[in-house]
Amino acid sequence: MQFILLTISLLFQSDWNQARRIDPIRFKENIELKSYEISKSFKLNKFEYILIGKNRPQNIENEGFRMMYIRIDSSLENRSKIYISKPKGEAYVYNPYFFEFLDGEKLIIIEEGYEFMSGIDIYRLTNGKIDFLGYVPVSGPNRNSVIEHVKVEKLKNEYNLSFSGQIEYEVASDNIIDGSTLSVSIINDQLSIKLTK
Repeated sequence: MQFILLTISLLFQSDWNQARRIDPIRFKENIELKSYEISKSFKLNKFEYILIGKNRPQNIENEGFRMMYIRIDSSLENRSKIYISKPKGEAYVYNPYFFEFLDGEKLIIIEEGYEFMSGIDIYRLTNGKIDFLGYVPVSGPNRNSVIEHVKVEKLKNEYNLSFSGQIEYEVASDNIIDGSTLSVSIINDQLSIKLTK
């Protein structure tokens, strides 16, 4: 009987790998980087860092926060800027959250906001390379953080973000929806948003 129950449970198990949220070390004193004003510094491991900052000086072409991925060599002397995102314009905040899969690959979800949260940018970090995967116009039910409502999963090269509870879709629209009706799929680095009623 136990064998049959085990066999049945294995048949219904998903091949999806759910990411766990991780909290890398955040420095009290930010890393200094020439030509940038760094507001947040995160250490992913001994050599990899995620920084949030702005160009110095700001102008119309480079206004706003950016996410930067840097590597520091083992001597801790040489820094390589591997990736710098496009600037986010007039956003007041750009808060990163980190999700890690069993294979070590990470998705970095960064919430942007003005007077209220206005959406999330999704980045993938794998083997020292960052890719921007897309933007989703979603926030929490009171235009606050949506992160506690997000579940991140992966199956081979396909990613799925699902939501729970009440969330706002299409920011500043007062379009409060049941989070389970919204799903975000990323297949072959192409993001698609599906809203079921």
